[in-house]
Amino acid sequence: LVYTEPIAQVHVHTDGCFETVVSEPTPICGSTETDHVHTEECYRLNCGLEEHTHSLSCYSDPEADVETAEIWEATLADVELTGKWPEDVVAIAESQLGYTESTRNYAVWEDNSIHGYTRYGAWYGVPHGDWCGMFASFCLNYAGVEGMPLNYGVRPWIEDLAEMGLYYTAGTAEPLVFYDWEGDGLSDHVGIVAEIEPATEYSVARLKAIEGNASNCVKYVTYDLDDPVLLGFSRLPEKLDVEEEEK
Repeated sequence: LVYTEPIAQVHVHTDGCFETVVSEPTPICGSTETDHVHTEECYRLNCGLEEHTHSLSCYSDPEADVETAEIWEATLADVELTGKWPEDVVAIAESQLGYTESTRNYAVWEDNSIHGYTRYGAWYGVPHGDWCGMFASFCLNYAGVEGMPLNYGVRPWIEDLAEMGLYYTAGTAEPLVFYDWEGDGLSDHVGIVAEIEPATEYSVARLKAIEGNASNCVKYVTYDLDDPVLLGFSRLPEKLDVEEEEK
């Protein structure tokens, strides 16, 4: 993370912040109980400042690394779409290799986990969300794929794809691959199938994928095709030809 100047200034209440008589703060609670111990709530503040100590979220810069559609679409300018959706999805994904989520613009969630801003989250509408699904959706969208559900969460995405007959757990399909990191039969991650490397005399068949939010960036990741972490695959909807579209 890159720490910038925090927005809120540190302020911790001292005796001087409370209404005083002579040199000692005067309690306003009115308690005369001998076993009563005065707390800050027993005194009236006169400093006019809210007490604040810096936490990790204070160092996030909400303006850092923010992109508009014009900026991220410029990264797609060299991609020539062929009309073959699986190939085009991979081409869009390859144009994003090396992108890394922001370390200066981030959100700290309730579990104290840190989530950096990404262009894929900004495109989807959740700038600081977990972004593997939003990355894959981004690639499908800019590849011009039609009739394909897009989703932020991978588990509801699988449900939608299964209802459409597009999700498979046996064999492979293109272009989406879903992973089960926890071994509980539920998906935790999604990537884009870039290549299936056939088995050889010396190695098993392997799957090469492009993943978003892989170590906080977009990169290639390779797996043995029989790796149990590969939960299932999704193909794309059938593309209508011109005559069918006219009908």
